[in-house]
Amino acid sequence: MDAYSSAMMSASIGQGIGSIASAYASVSAINSQIKYQRQVFEYNQKIAKMQEEDAYRRGETALFNYAQKAQGVFGSTRTAYAGQNVNVHKGSARRVLESNQDQAAQDMLTIKSNTVREAYGIRSESLNVSTQNIMNQIELRGQRASTIATAGSNIVNSGALAYAYSKR
Repeated sequence: MDAYSSAMMSASIGQGIGSIASAYASVSAINSQIKYQRQVFEYNQKIAKMQEEDAYRRGETALFNYAQKAQGVFGSTRTAYAGQNVNVHKGSARRVLESNQDQAAQDMLTIKSNTVREAYGIRSESLNVSTQNIMNQIELRGQRASTIATAGSNIVNSGALAYAYSKR
């Protein structure tokens, strides 16, 4: 084997080793990215769960506060009628009190509905983020597999070149 063939064989082997080193570094970086994205996703899921629970707690508090306020208005109205010797069980006084109760019930249903909508919106956003995370993980795993396959191909090519130069 002449000096040129020997040098080319060594270069091919060096190129194969370089491909291995490059692939290892790339795969390590991709693995780190996969791990980091998983940690960010898990953290975001915890935050979303806390936000959803907070939405329900705030809704319950708003509902309780409104019920207390409505009861106060209802009681004040009854007291005002009683102070004027108006029978609250008949006529327009009764209709006013019933109307107040109906309006309070509708308002409380609105508060409940808004609470559920807010919590559902948070959950939907969390599910969208989850889906996006899954897609990112699939993409990164594909990049990792492609990097390994490319490195394997480069190693085979380098080996074949080195073999060919050794036979000259």
